[in-house]
Amino acid sequence: MSDLIETKRGFLKQIEHKKAEIIALKHLMNIQETALLLNTDFKAEGLTNEKQRTAYINNKLREKKEELDWLKYDLTVLENDVTILNDLLYKKGE
Repeated sequence: MSDLIETKRGFLKQIEHKKAEIIALKHLMNIQETALLLNTDFKAEGLTNEKQRTAYINNKLREKKEELDWLKYDLTVLENDVTILNDLLYKKGE
C-alpha cells in the first residue's frame, strides 16, 4: 500500500509542476499579446479591421496556444492516473 501512496505523491507533485507551467505560459502569452498590440503597426500590415487584427495576433501566438493545449492534456492524463490510484487505494483499504 505504501508503494501506491508514494506513486500517488509523485503524480501529485507532477500535477503541481504542470499547473505551474500552465500558469507561466498563460502569463507569457498575455505579455506577448500585449506587446503585439502595442508594437504592431496594423495599418502598415494592411490589417484594417478588428477581425484581421485578432487573426494576426492569434497567428503569432498559435505555437504557444498549441503548447498550452498539450500542457492541459498532460495535466488531464496525470489527474486520471491519480484517480486510478485512488481507486486502487480504496480497494486495498476495504
